[in-house]
Amino acid sequence: MKPESILELHLKSALSKCSSPGSPQRLHMAMHHAVFPGGARIRPRLCLAIADSFDNYDKNLAIAAAVAIEFLHCA
Repeated sequence: MKPESILELHLKSALSKCSSPGSPQRLHMAMHHAVFPGGARIRPRLCLAIADSFDNYDKNLAIAAAVAIEFLHCA
């Protein structure tokens, strides 16, 4: 799977965790609209590239940081 696809999958997963059954639908729609459809996703890709430049790194932590960076950018 391409790194871009993996990132998109993690973005969707993180966004779904933000909306609980009792959360306002309009809020979820606004968050989804802010993040998707995305652009080039340069910031999270740069984050992952920097993490990948190290020999020993926590891939899950790097992905979580990349997702957080993209969410902050879209806010």
